[in-house]
Amino acid sequence: MPVGTRPAYRRMGLGKAVIVEGLRRLRGRGCETAVVCSVHDNEASTKLYESACFRTFNRVRLYGKNSNSEHEREDTG
Repeated sequence: MPVGTRPAYRRMGLGKAVIVEGLRRLRGRGCETAVVCSVHDNEASTKLYESACFRTFNRVRLYGKNSNSEHEREDTG
């Protein structure tokens, strides 16, 4: 799940504390690897995950298309 902090409580280390505690609990249950997904242009989440010692190991591009677009209607009919 994404990690989020209300604006009034940002930059206090709360997000990092939640991540570190979650990792501690996972390790306690035998987990050796944790993976998080983040949107590449979200600088705040990138900094947060890097501060908790995560590193980028893969980049994925997602594409979407609205099937109700004008172009789609022209092609089908």
